[in-house]
Amino acid sequence: MNYSQVGISNVALNRIGARGEIVSINENSPNAVKVLNVWDAVFQEVLSERDWKFAKTRASLQLLSASSFMGSISGNVLTVSSVSSGTIAAQQPVYGPGIPIGTIITSFGSGSGGTGTYNLNNSLSISGETMQTGAVPLYAYRYAWALPGDLLRFVRPHKRPRDKRRFTYLWGPEGCGWYRREDPPFWPAEHAYVVESIQNGTIDANDNPAYQQAALTDYGGFYGPAKINYIRLITDYTQLMPGFVNCLTYRLSQELSIGITEDKQKWQIMEEKYKESLNSSEAQNECLDFQEDEAGSESWVEAGRYVNIW
Repeated sequence: MNYSQVGISNVALNRIGARGEIVSINENSPNAVKVLNVWDAVFQEVLSERDWKFAKTRASLQLLSASSFMGSISGNVLTVSSVSSGTIAAQQPVYGPGIPIGTIITSFGSGSGGTGTYNLNNSLSISGETMQTGAVPLYAYRYAWALPGDLLRFVRPHKRPRDKRRFTYLWGPEGCGWYRREDPPFWPAEHAYVVESIQNGTIDANDNPAYQQAALTDYGGFYGPAKINYIRLITDYTQLMPGFVNCLTYRLSQELSIGITEDKQKWQIMEEKYKESLNSSEAQNECLDFQEDEAGSESWVEAGRYVNIW
């Protein structure tokens, strides 16, 4: 769809009866200035309201790095020859080519955050290569997986009823066994997680510790990198769907109604229109999915919509 920021803004201005249209979002007109002031906040709010299919994506994560260095391993001793970023600490996981998941620094040797030796829980033989340590939460969780910078929120797709048939016998990354049929927002689904900000081992321009949003969990990557399903921040407006644009224009109209028209009644009308548009857009959005175990009664599912593999 050939949507643009200016076109969407003009539809919103027209809905509240604002005088004149804007030609550029950066022009020095009263309406353009007001639109620009609220655009980002309103756009991200509406984008987060629903599981919009055009904004839904999947990503493999990387363990949040606390340090990067050149090192070698002989037996259970890690020797660090140079550190390019961050600080090395005890209990941090170590990862790099040939280093198995679960390798952790147990204690300091001659090193204390920089060059020197460190004791590991695994005995290995690895020549000099670039390695990293993963950031460790202060307590409760062992690993931190860095989240994408365009993440708005995790998708929680558990819209189907949970019942005794929520597992199916399949061959998966952990071998042959019973697996969840749900599409979890965080994989592996069996591991608890929380999303928090954690120090990433670097310093910002003001010499303060820098923070990174991360998923904290006890899963360290034994079956592969952690994966998430999430709503991403859209910057290409040609990807937008008509239902979303309708919602966005009503929400933008609501936000602009007081500042431009000073009419509280219009604000209330646009608020109701926005709620209605969210509901009406749901059918358009949901028609893009097909799943065998869609929501319904158990008898309806057993009548032929659900096929058991075993």
